[in-house]
Amino acid sequence: MLRTGMLALSVGLGLAAVLPVGADAARFGLVGLALSGSLLVLWRLLRSHSLPRAVLLVAALLCMGVGITLWRGYLYQQDLLPRSWEGQDFWVRGVVSGLPRIDERRTRFLFHVQHSCLALVPEQCPTESAGFAPRRILLSLYAQEPAVRPGEQWWFRVRLRRPGGTVNPGVMDQQARWFREGVSAVGYVRETAFNQRLATGRPVLARLRHELLERLQLPDGKSAVQGLVYALVAGDQSAITDEQWQLFADTGTSHLVVISGLHVGFVAWTVFLLVRALLQRAPVTPSQWPSARVAGVCAIFAAAGYAALAGFSLPTRRALIMLVVVLAGRMAGRHYPPTLGFTVALVLVLLLDPLAVLSAGFWYSFTAVGVLLLGFGFQGRSSPRDASGVVSLWERWGRSQWVVFVGLLVPMMVWQGSISLVSPLANLLAIPVVSLVVVPLCLAAAVMT
Repeated sequence: MLRTGMLALSVGLGLAAVLPVGADAARFGLVGLALSGSLLVLWRLLRSHSLPRAVLLVAALLCMGVGITLWRGYLYQQDLLPRSWEGQDFWVRGVVSGLPRIDERRTRFLFHVQHSCLALVPEQCPTESAGFAPRRILLSLYAQEPAVRPGEQWWFRVRLRRPGGTVNPGVMDQQARWFREGVSAVGYVRETAFNQRLATGRPVLARLRHELLERLQLPDGKSAVQGLVYALVAGDQSAITDEQWQLFADTGTSHLVVISGLHVGFVAWTVFLLVRALLQRAPVTPSQWPSARVAGVCAIFAAAGYAALAGFSLPTRRALIMLVVVLAGRMAGRHYPPTLGFTVALVLVLLLDPLAVLSAGFWYSFTAVGVLLLGFGFQGRSSPRDASGVVSLWERWGRSQWVVFVGLLVPMMVWQGSISLVSPLANLLAIPVVSLVVVPLCLAAAVMT
C-alpha cells in the first residue's frame, strides 16, 4: 500500500505539469488540496472496509499531487518580471550561480537578484528594491570582458523580458526548462562602464566545479578529449562538439557522456568494496563499527559527492535516492526491495521538480530502471548459470541491454524520432569500458590536479 500511495502521489504531481490551467493555477491548486484533505478525513473515518479506504487514500494522494504542482506554478507566476519592466534598462545586484556557459558569441549564466532599481547609475539606487527582485534570472554577456565566475556579486545594467517560447515536436520545451530552474526573466547585460564586481564570492559548489574545470583544461582547449573529461568529471557537456553528439546519438551511447545514475552507482559500488576490504584486513577495528555499515556510509558520501559534481542532475538524484534507501535499509538490518527505492526516488524527484515529466531525461532514467526491475529479475529471481554454477555475467549483461533497448523504444521515438538499432551491441561493449576505465581515469585526474 505504501508504494501504491507513492505512485498515486507521483502521478498527481506529474499530471498537473501538463494541465493547461494557466492563470487559474492557484484556484485549481487550492481545490486539489482541499479535495485531498476531505478525502483523507473520509479515509480516517472508514475503519472496516479496506477496499474503499484504499481507493480514498489513492484518490487523496492523487489530488494532493495535483494541488502541490499547481500551487507551485502559481507561486512561480508571482515571481515573473512585471510586464511594465520589459524592454527597459535597469540595474540589478546579485550573485552569479551555476556554471557559466561560454561559446564564441556570448557567456550565459544564472543570476540571483538581490536588489533592482531604475536609476541611471548604481549609486542612485535606493536602499529598498524598486519592486522587482525575483529569485533567478538568465543573463547573456556578449562582451569578452569582464569574465564572470560562480559566487561573484555584481551590479549589472540589464534589459529583460518574461520567459517564454514556442513548443515544437522534437525540440526542447525551453519555457518548461526555465520554469524548472526557477528563471523569472531572461535578457542580456548592457555594455556600460558602471557594471562592476562587488565581491569575489564564497566557495559555493558551482564555484568549486568551475575551478575544477579550469584546472582540468588541456593545453589545446579544442581537443576532442576535453569535452568528454568535462562531462564525466563535472557534468558539463558544453565542450562536446556537434559531431561527437551525433556519433553518440547514432550508437545510442549518449547516456555514457553525462554523469548518469550508472556512473553514480559504479562509484558507490567501488567505494563500498574498497572500504569494506580495507576494514576487514585492518589489524584493529572497533566492534561498534561493522565493516559493511562503515562501507555503506562511505559509499553514500562518495555517491553524493559525485552527484554534486554533476550539479545534482535528474539521473544522479534518482540514483542517489535509490542508493540511500537500499544501503540505509541494509545498515539498519532490513532488506528493502529495489522497487521501494524506485518509488521513493520517483516521489522525491517530482516533489523537487514536477516539470521533470516534460524532459527526456526523466523518461529515459526512470523507464530504464523500471524495465530492469520488472523484466530482468533484479529482485532476486533465478539467474542463468553456466556448467560450473557460476552466474553467467556476460549472458546476464547482454540480456539487460536488450531489455533496456526494448523498454526505451517508445521514449526514444517520442523524444528523438529515431532508434539506434546498434544500441544494444554498442552499450554491451561501451558501458564496461567507460565505467571501468574511462570514468576512473577522469576522476583520478581530477583528484591529482
